[in-house]
Amino acid sequence: MMRFLTTTLIAAFVLVSSAHADDDCDKCRKVVDATYLVCLKKAKNEADKKECDSSRDNQKKVCQVTKCIKSLF
Repeated sequence: MMRFLTTTLIAAFVLVSSAHADDDCDKCRKVVDATYLVCLKKAKNEADKKECDSSRDNQKKVCQVTKCIKSLF
């Protein structure tokens, strides 16, 4: 289920476009944080929590590459 959620979020990040790269970067990070909190609430054990951490880290990388780096150009 977590991998499906991650894949869905990654697809959403790629499809969403906006005029302001900085806003996109902030929005992306906020979505990652919110998704992480939901994941932690649903976690039933330490393994689930570690998967939440891993998913959050991967999503942050996606934000960095797809939304945040654009603001530098």
